[in-house]
Amino acid sequence: MSEVKINLTGAMKAAKPADPGAYPVLVKKCELKKPKQETDRNGNKTYPYFSVQAEITDGPFAGKKLFATLTTNPEETSNGGAKNFMLLNFLKVLDMDPKDEEEAENFDVSELQNAAVNVEMVWTIDIDPNEETRNRVIGFSEAM
Repeated sequence: MSEVKINLTGAMKAAKPADPGAYPVLVKKCELKKPKQETDRNGNKTYPYFSVQAEITDGPFAGKKLFATLTTNPEETSNGGAKNFMLLNFLKVLDMDPKDEEEAENFDVSELQNAAVNVEMVWTIDIDPNEETRNRVIGFSEAM
């Protein structure tokens, strides 16, 4: 049998997480998804979430794709929870954050899917403590 050689350097580069830090990105996709199950493995109710995909636009990791999941669970988006920061911070960068409690109580997320696509912003990332080969998004800010 003859040898067949391929170049896997691109795949290896794509599999390596970017170094922790702040990176300019372009949001490529923002989709509202419904969970496959009504409850998680612990019996807790599940909620729709935003699956956001972005691409680093500059520096040594330019072209690297990053992913963020933003929950709409009211228990995690209220009372100052950590997940609260992520969704509200993302909305703030898009100038879509609720301006008062009444607006926050009846916030319509349907516009977010289209409003986020092709937006330049900065994502701050680190290495996922549960999986060293992945990045974890820890913050969003406006493009510089």
